[in-house]
Amino acid sequence: MKPSEIIAKAKEEGRNVLLEYEAKSLIAHYGIPVTKIHLAKSEEEAV
Repeated sequence: MKPSEIIAKAKEEGRNVLLEYEAKSLIAHYGIPVTKIHLAKSEEEAV
């Protein structure tokens, strides 16, 4: 997703802050290293 799309989505949802995964995606787009994102799909995966 392009940075402009990330920001537009947040605005459309009435938010003035980005979620962590959105912020990391935006930062990574500009070549700044970020930690990897992994979303747990179950309680077992999370622990």
